[in-house]
Amino acid sequence: MIYSRASAANFDQWSQLLSKNGEFSWDMEKLYKKSENNNSIFANDSHGTQGELYVSSFRHPLEISQDFLNACKSAGHEQIEDFNSEDESEGVGYFQANIYGGMRCSASTAFLDEAVRSRPNFEILSDLTANKLNMIGSKVHSVQAVGHNGQHVRIEAEKEVILCAGALNSPKLLMLSGIGRRQDLEPLHIKCINDLQGVGQNLQDHPLLHLRCKIKQNKTPLNFSFSNLGHIMGINRQYKQTKSGVLSSNLQEIGVFLRKQNQILLNLTATLIGSNSFQYGNGFTVSATVLSPKSKGEVRIRDRDPRKSPIFSFNLLQEKEDVEVMKHACRQSFRILEQEPLKSQIIDIQDKSLFENDQKLEQFIRNQCQLKTNATGSCRMGMDDMSVVDSQFKIHNIENLRVVDSSVIPFAISAENNIATCILLGEKVAEEINKKYLQN
Repeated sequence: MIYSRASAANFDQWSQLLSKNGEFSWDMEKLYKKSENNNSIFANDSHGTQGELYVSSFRHPLEISQDFLNACKSAGHEQIEDFNSEDESEGVGYFQANIYGGMRCSASTAFLDEAVRSRPNFEILSDLTANKLNMIGSKVHSVQAVGHNGQHVRIEAEKEVILCAGALNSPKLLMLSGIGRRQDLEPLHIKCINDLQGVGQNLQDHPLLHLRCKIKQNKTPLNFSFSNLGHIMGINRQYKQTKSGVLSSNLQEIGVFLRKQNQILLNLTATLIGSNSFQYGNGFTVSATVLSPKSKGEVRIRDRDPRKSPIFSFNLLQEKEDVEVMKHACRQSFRILEQEPLKSQIIDIQDKSLFENDQKLEQFIRNQCQLKTNATGSCRMGMDDMSVVDSQFKIHNIENLRVVDSSVIPFAISAENNIATCILLGEKVAEEINKKYLQN
């Protein structure tokens, strides 16, 4: 639910991939603002107030979030008022979130209201899975899909097909349709219509590591223990009745962006995250994220059967530099945890002994690191031989087909997640479609 924009440096890097002279015609702030409905304390010239997507601030932050803020300031981190302002991207501060009336404001909630759903030219077909793009030559004319009952459906495209299946399934569908690396498709007896070497390549995600801390006082209202069961039932009842209280927060209210050198995010979750006994009781979790990883993976298909999930590997921490950056993130986290008012509250830090030397720390990172589930890059936008789509989201050398999802984002961005940027992509492709069909 966190609303987090990519950094200005990300778009400078993106622009270099899209034109030889480095010019980038997208007005990023304008595109972010277009969909945003932000009437919170953050509302300023950097934010929109007339869009569909509600963005709010945490008006009543949890006490543990305030303690984390003060500990970060004691560790030397500047307090930032607005992470999503171009001028303020380094320091500690509260996130903004897609929350309205105590509930998540998803893209579906924001953009697919009853007025949109009742349009005569709009229809949602559920229980269907697209499994092939049908082409005549290099021109896409329809989509083949199958229902859960096995019924096959063909959907004709009057003008274009826009593929939004995500960073794993968009390249899968392209490959099943003959768009991808010839050396991968022909052994599977799939005719290669467009030998695009970048399809499924360049897959990235943010490496994520959780540091769990147990504390003396009950400042984390969702601690899972029998002694706290009555309290949990109470806050659940409060939320059901009034959509207020702890459950109207996403519990990840605050974080530290360190973007100038190592591209790191440290954020606090006001509960213990985990799958073992350490998760029970009073405590919180500090999560460390490498925002600009160097490691890259790939997506491939198993065979011609569209029912099978793709094979994918992110090659997490394959590049030594990513491990070194995560080490730095862990050390920065411990530096914050050693500051008041957190230090005197902490009883134990899980696996603290593993941080005593560099070798143990690296082993801990390699054993415990996981994906943040912000996959990008597998249908990368650009102009070089490894790109898949151009700046108008059009597949190279294919007519009537665009890809618009996180797969076209060229690299892992310096943001908590991809949500705001994916919505920006939707706004941009809407501009391109209107320009092509409404102005002609």
